[in-house]
Amino acid sequence: MRIISEIGLNHCGNELDAKYLVTKLLESDIDGLTFQIKKKFFYNQVRQFYFHNDKTFLENVREKNFYTNMKKKRQFISLELNMNFYKNLIKNVKKRKKQIGFAIGDIEKLKFLSDSGADFFKILSEDFTNLKLINAAINSKAKIIYISTGLNSFKDINNLLKKISKRKIVLIHTRFEKSIIKNQLEKIPVLQSLTRLPVAFSNHSSNYKIYDHLSKFNLSDVFFYVKNHKKRYYPDDNHAISIQNINKHTKKLIKLYE
Repeated sequence: MRIISEIGLNHCGNELDAKYLVTKLLESDIDGLTFQIKKKFFYNQVRQFYFHNDKTFLENVREKNFYTNMKKKRQFISLELNMNFYKNLIKNVKKRKKQIGFAIGDIEKLKFLSDSGADFFKILSEDFTNLKLINAAINSKAKIIYISTGLNSFKDINNLLKKISKRKIVLIHTRFEKSIIKNQLEKIPVLQSLTRLPVAFSNHSSNYKIYDHLSKFNLSDVFFYVKNHKKRYYPDDNHAISIQNINKHTKKLIKLYE
């Protein structure tokens, strides 16, 4: 089982914070790390919300505290990092014998990251039906393509797999619930059996006892978010592990799978 730590957007648009998180992760027992790059439309929506008070943006955001607090404090945060920063980061992570991937929504940036040496891409559940993006990822130089299944049914998953090449695919079982029961972990072996593909788990629950249940399943990977130890709101907040606790958390996961 591989351990993948997701920085996501929790760098908050700050390269120094991003470097700090990466440095601490490279010192840990993780196998890989990810950043998240959304579509241009998303970043424009953030700007519209902040500068023009367009609250329709909040309707599709799970953790609203980060964005409402940004507006309350009148401190705009773009959430974007320079692409050359990522290019250099890929080189540095690979030198440390770790893998680096990107949860990607922007097809143009996917090609740049592929050419820069990204090891894998993750397709977010919001892009589950985005065949153009998924096929671009499959045809890229990346070795693995993770697809987050989100709330899609087994039928939806099967229909998608009929339309794409499965040679690089790893499915990710994901639920956006705090409750362990509502995370429906029992669907993992069913998904494995129906698709005959590797299945990973990505945690969005703030109930960290959920990790104790994962050893029951033959998971290919476990994904979890991390955040800085600074007291503030983050785009992925309640379910993220503080970077101060990264060593403790990874050692626990490794022990569960011994």
